[in-house]
Amino acid sequence: MHPVQDFQLLLQVAKIPRKHCVKLRCTMQRIAIYAKRNQKRMNDIVDTTQRREEIMWENWQKQRQVVQEHHVQQIEDRYCIDCGERIPAARIKAQPDCVRCVDCQIEKEKGR
Repeated sequence: MHPVQDFQLLLQVAKIPRKHCVKLRCTMQRIAIYAKRNQKRMNDIVDTTQRREEIMWENWQKQRQVVQEHHVQQIEDRYCIDCGERIPAARIKAQPDCVRCVDCQIEKEKGR
């Protein structure tokens, strides 16, 4: 229902004297005009909020991608603490906490 129609209904139910109706009607009309003007502001606020949310989402995705690339880099660039050779990615995936290549680990377990 439109604010002016609400106002007319209120006048009928409340039985407000006619001399007060003019002031109330003007006030209600001002409120209706203000609400119409602010509708655009509200739309702008919602649009801005949606744009900010999209930017935040894009930034989060970029950060996630950087973290994944860093994680892959860590997996690919791990070296054995005994011989200094690069540890194969398959070994790192199988044993994420390994610090030795397969050959050095076998030697260590044999007790050499």
